[in-house]
Amino acid sequence: MPASSPTGVVVGETTTVGDWVRIYQNVTLGALHFEEAEDADNLLAKDYKRHPDIGDHVVIGAGSNVLGAIEIGDNVSIGANSWVTDDVPDDTSVFVADHPDQRRKSND
Repeated sequence: MPASSPTGVVVGETTTVGDWVRIYQNVTLGALHFEEAEDADNLLAKDYKRHPDIGDHVVIGAGSNVLGAIEIGDNVSIGANSWVTDDVPDDTSVFVADHPDQRRKSND
């Protein structure tokens, strides 16, 4: 991966990142859930794949979350603020289709 200095990026322990990947600020490459260890009370299991594999020539937009033991293919573009929990094939763009409605709550 080329040298860069992304801000607020979380990269999980079992994540792999390909060549020429651009990761913008506030991106999480994390786990979707954790398993409990079988031999210990209230401890999380280790030594299993729980984070994503990122292919080559991928762009991950600001504020995106790529979660779970999934594969992001080569030449993929993930738009800002996307939430990705499934595999993404090569040469694909992922983006938020509809802008969320803004909801307001009064303090009355």
